[in-house]
Amino acid sequence: MKSILFITSFIFLSSTFCFAIVDHERDFVIYSLGKADSALRIGEYELAETLLLEVIKTSEKINYPAGKARSLRSLGWCAELQFKYDRAYQYYLQSLAIWEAIPDSNQVAKLCRDLSIIKEAQGDYFAQEKFARRAFDIVKKLRDTLQMGDMAIDLANAYKNQANFDLAKKYYDKALSCFLNYKSAASKAIAFYNLGELNYQIFELDSALHFSHQAVRFFEKTKDSVKLAQNYNLLGAIYATRLNYTEAITMYKKSAELAEAKKKSRLAFDAYLNLAEAKIYTNQLKEAKQYFLLAENRLGSNESREDNTALDKIAFSLKKSQMSRSLLQLTLTAALLVILLILFISRFYSTKQKLKLRQKNHEFILKQKQLLHEKEVLSLFRQIDQKATQSKELAEKSERKKLKDLVHNKIGSQLAATRWNVESCIEALDKNELETKDLENIWKMIDKGYKNSRNIETLILKDQSNWLQEIMVFFDLLSKKKNSKPEIHFYNHGPIEEIPSQKGEQIQEIVQIATANTLLHADADHLTCQINKVEQELIIIIEDDGKGFDLNGKFDGEGIYNLQHLVNELEGQVQIDTAPEKGTTISITIPLN
Repeated sequence: MKSILFITSFIFLSSTFCFAIVDHERDFVIYSLGKADSALRIGEYELAETLLLEVIKTSEKINYPAGKARSLRSLGWCAELQFKYDRAYQYYLQSLAIWEAIPDSNQVAKLCRDLSIIKEAQGDYFAQEKFARRAFDIVKKLRDTLQMGDMAIDLANAYKNQANFDLAKKYYDKALSCFLNYKSAASKAIAFYNLGELNYQIFELDSALHFSHQAVRFFEKTKDSVKLAQNYNLLGAIYATRLNYTEAITMYKKSAELAEAKKKSRLAFDAYLNLAEAKIYTNQLKEAKQYFLLAENRLGSNESREDNTALDKIAFSLKKSQMSRSLLQLTLTAALLVILLILFISRFYSTKQKLKLRQKNHEFILKQKQLLHEKEVLSLFRQIDQKATQSKELAEKSERKKLKDLVHNKIGSQLAATRWNVESCIEALDKNELETKDLENIWKMIDKGYKNSRNIETLILKDQSNWLQEIMVFFDLLSKKKNSKPEIHFYNHGPIEEIPSQKGEQIQEIVQIATANTLLHADADHLTCQINKVEQELIIIIEDDGKGFDLNGKFDGEGIYNLQHLVNELEGQVQIDTAPEKGTTISITIPLN
């Protein structure tokens, strides 16, 4: 009996001792967790990590999963504060698995929220949405309205990052409705802040301004200077977007003062950088440079690629603003032209089919205009040909009159005088009074009549067609036409009249074909024709300042072929110098020997 009593007492004392040891270890875990959290808050990450790893070992030793889960979550927080997001993600997942096994829905929701924040930092917004959605659904089942507001904000942030602003606004409104049932000014302030930021991003500036001012009111109640500084920065951005730089500068200054008071260099950097930008826009370049230097100083060694990009942007803007006003205006004009060009290109691609249809219509109209122009030119040439024919007929009539006058006045009178002298000589011969000088006079008169008859023969045999004169008349008539285009000039040099008329007529046809081609197709403002005789060659140059053409390309009509054929008949050469929009010069060389 005594043995049984002794054994029972021993077991009781042993159990009591063991439970005392376990309670002591649990107290150690709780104490160490608190100490690790304090170390994290003051930035002593190595000390916090050492304490937390020790807590994990102790929790495993005494089979205390909640202690291990809390330690893993704190380790995740430690890694997150050091921007080691992959490591933090693994710690949070391990902690989540333990809370799911315990189970503890409240802790699972908190871990899902932590994981959502990590995924946001990593830029994986769809994974962020997945964890935020799970956290929201859990607290919704728990009917924890306050936590549901927090989780609604996280879910709204995920949708905002995905640019799904409608859903983001829906959940921010839901968060606000959750917080309005509680006296928590901090939660209301955060909800109003997020709603202000969202409306700012979607350019609903009036709503953004309203929500941000509401957030200021609640942040002032909570005396959360850091959040208040962020909100003032947001307000400054809203005012700057509305081009109210006076209010924007006031807000940025308040943000910078609060950030400096709390020694939050990151917040101060943002505020000073925004101040520099606002001062540039208000052309206060000296103060802009001071704020830029302050921003650069506050950034220190915590710079990132985005920060450097932001600094470079402000530095460039500052440098550009310090240039002369004329150069600045030129730069702005160039930027405007680039924007207009981009808009034009965008408009062009968006209305490509319409432009094709317009182009077809335009081509049809141009073709009709070309046909009308050809009719006008052909009509003009017919008129010129009629006038030239009339001029030629008048010239021939004039020549015939000259011949008639010459025959009547000279040949007729000389024959009559000769006849009279011969009769006188016959009478003198009958009277034996004929002298030698009388016969000489008759001989002289006969010789003079012979010469006059030869002149008449030359005049009759001479070709009545003066081709050079006809070319000059042709260009003279062209220059007097009603239409002002093109302005026509004609020049000739050298004894061109000596060229035989048959060859001259061919040259006349060549000049007219080349001129007709120019009038039909060149759309020129000026046309010049030169005909020059150089030694034993005739050089014809016809040039215009019209639209030109591609010699290797495809073109309508047979004008060039006909021109080449006529020149080849005269054993000449044709050279055409032209290019699109460069005018045309036709050089023709014809041998005369």
